[in-house]
Amino acid sequence: GPGETVSFPVNVFALDETVKQAQITVAVNDMFSIKGERTRSIAFREPGDEMVWFELETPQREGVAKVSATVKSGSESVTFDIELEVRNANTRQTSVENLVLDGKESGELSFAFRGMQSTREATLEISSIPPINLEKRLRFLTTYPHGCTEQIVSGAFPQLFIETFYELSENDKAKIQHNVESVISRLSGRQIGNGGVVMWPGGTAAHEWVSSYAGHFALEAQKKGFSLPAGFVDNWVRFQQQMANRWVPDVETQGSDLMQAYRLYTLALANRSEMGAMNRLRQQSTLSVQARWQLAAAYLLSGQEEAARQLLEQTGTRIEPYRQLSYTFGNPLRDKAQIIPVLLKLNRREDAAVLVKELADEFASSQWLSTQTTAFGLMALADFYKGTTPESGMQITYAEDGGAAREVKTSSLVSINELSVPATESDKRMAFSNKGNNPLFIRVIHSGIPRAGDEVAESANLGMNVRFTGLDGSPLDVSRLRQGTSFIAEVTLSHPGIRGDYREMALTRIFPSGWEISNVRMDAAAGALQQDIPVYEDIRDDRVHTYFDIPARQARTYKVMLTATYAGRFYLPAFNTEAMYDASIYARNKGRWVEVVRE
Repeated sequence: GPGETVSFPVNVFALDETVKQAQITVAVNDMFSIKGERTRSIAFREPGDEMVWFELETPQREGVAKVSATVKSGSESVTFDIELEVRNANTRQTSVENLVLDGKESGELSFAFRGMQSTREATLEISSIPPINLEKRLRFLTTYPHGCTEQIVSGAFPQLFIETFYELSENDKAKIQHNVESVISRLSGRQIGNGGVVMWPGGTAAHEWVSSYAGHFALEAQKKGFSLPAGFVDNWVRFQQQMANRWVPDVETQGSDLMQAYRLYTLALANRSEMGAMNRLRQQSTLSVQARWQLAAAYLLSGQEEAARQLLEQTGTRIEPYRQLSYTFGNPLRDKAQIIPVLLKLNRREDAAVLVKELADEFASSQWLSTQTTAFGLMALADFYKGTTPESGMQITYAEDGGAAREVKTSSLVSINELSVPATESDKRMAFSNKGNNPLFIRVIHSGIPRAGDEVAESANLGMNVRFTGLDGSPLDVSRLRQGTSFIAEVTLSHPGIRGDYREMALTRIFPSGWEISNVRMDAAAGALQQDIPVYEDIRDDRVHTYFDIPARQARTYKVMLTATYAGRFYLPAFNTEAMYDASIYARNKGRWVEVVRE
């Protein structure tokens, strides 16, 4: 990472008795600086090998570091090249600047960038419709670090309809095609024998909502011309039909009726309507508001408009406050996003506009929204604005940092433009001039990754205790470890008991470059350490993502075996735990510098 130091080893073998000396020279690019000598000599008394070390330090920026080691003895020489990615493991932070310009009006924006200079990015979003934070919300979906089925589908689903907002370049189209095809391929691997879809790779039980959601996405992708794996839809339909016909009311579980209604909607979308199951659900006296709207959508797709209208008589759009961390992943805003397309199908555009205003206000704010809510929200907005073009188009000029003005002239609802990032720490200055007669909404979305050490330890509705131990369980200070030391990182998460069970929790542990992770699937000793078994665990080169549930007033402990492998000074990033579908439940500690010393 940036600002770290590593001891770079060069091991030289002399296999011939005539080789008595060798000279080693190291060259680096601008992503490394050499502390000490660049050239060192070694002597051999007999055939064997000798090790020399060079101290290399990275600058405070990201990039690709290159090292070249040349060994010369007599007239013989050999060169070895290596590349290392220097990256900041902290989380990207995003800010938004806003400006509204009436017709023929001019204005300015000025702001300071966040984070390390090499990580900074900025995008200009100009809109003729009330702002919805399109760029920021899309980036949230496409860069979300976790990969359950709900999240990967949410990342791709809105991309099927994004052309509603702005004209796609050939590069945009290629990216969308790649993203959608990638998710379709991954879904095929997560469909199990009964036709349902699991939440995590390797799962054995289908998740009912995720199965409906994945099928919904696949059907819409197919309409857009994407090919689906052979048998995927037929097997999925079989599963959906079996679940629909087996369903019985469960008044103890909130969202049971919505689960069934959404399943019936997806079957109708596949032209496999289950009218018997739809009519049975319709007879339920306790049918929730959101289930009524979803069932009405199923009737509309089945050509039963009168049944849909009768079902919605005296049914409003108010959803009582609630939030589900799993099951249907529901909350009032997500449910209203599902209601908007139904209102549009019923030609109730004015009623839909009321919900669109509420949705747009939430999207334009800094309020955290789940992947599920963001995806359904963007799709509802795309459905509402489909076919809409700004009156007389948009025409505006903007200038960056006193430079020449650039013109944006388009008939699209939104224009997205990449901005330059100053090479210095000076503020970014933007000047705008609206050449048209209609108001325009301007947003500059800028982001950066903070330097190591800028994190803040904090928590809410969750306890987290981190400790390091030796293999015998005794406490261990990891600030300075001898190379080759094996040890354990232990994290205990505790539920304070104020709220109900926590579902779909994610623990992310990123480790220093000089520490090596022992994979529990390949190392029996590491596997034996597991105290609590997670729902799913994703072990990568430098980090471990652990996914789990915590019942109320209980705790979960997760361990990772590590080895201090590479000598140097490295940064240990903060450990972060969060409820993936409720931002009010989280805990994170503060990162720190650690050192690995040679034996």
